[in-house]
Amino acid sequence: MRGILVRLQAMNLPVDAFVRLDELNMAPIIEAAGGVFDPAFRRTRLRAEIESGCKFEWVSRDGWVIAYLELRLTGNRCHILSIQIHPNHQYGVTLAHLLGKVGKRLQDLTALTVSSSVHEGNNKSRSLHQKLGFSEIKKEGGRILFETSSYALIERLKRFTQRVVRSEPYDASELGLERI
Repeated sequence: MRGILVRLQAMNLPVDAFVRLDELNMAPIIEAAGGVFDPAFRRTRLRAEIESGCKFEWVSRDGWVIAYLELRLTGNRCHILSIQIHPNHQYGVTLAHLLGKVGKRLQDLTALTVSSSVHEGNNKSRSLHQKLGFSEIKKEGGRILFETSSYALIERLKRFTQRVVRSEPYDASELGLERI
């Protein structure tokens, strides 16, 4: 039964909405590093990651995906491949909601270590990782690798999500995203 649910979840993932969030957030960072964001390439890569067993958590409001996180579990290690939040909602309740979901998922996993890497020029992501208690492990190929223990991250996520106060309502149709 669980295998069927996993396949159904993979079929229902809003891949195009994930790609749009990637484009909104990452195109400027990739361009600053001398590259070009390619939505078709990202879509293909996301589908391959889904097929390989990557897991996703996302937040939607009024039918619009406004944030997602992608992770891969390998043995007792969890690697966060992507965290994308619409630029208008990178603080407050959206981030808290997404991180709360991730904390609950981590509690159910066997991971002891959580890692993530960010582009060196992505200052917002670097700051978020530091606030969440990740330690910088190394710099390589224009990226920074961060790590923390799953226990420490779960505890920090609990404290973070408890502090956030519900934000004012907004019109999600103004976000420029794909409706799910």
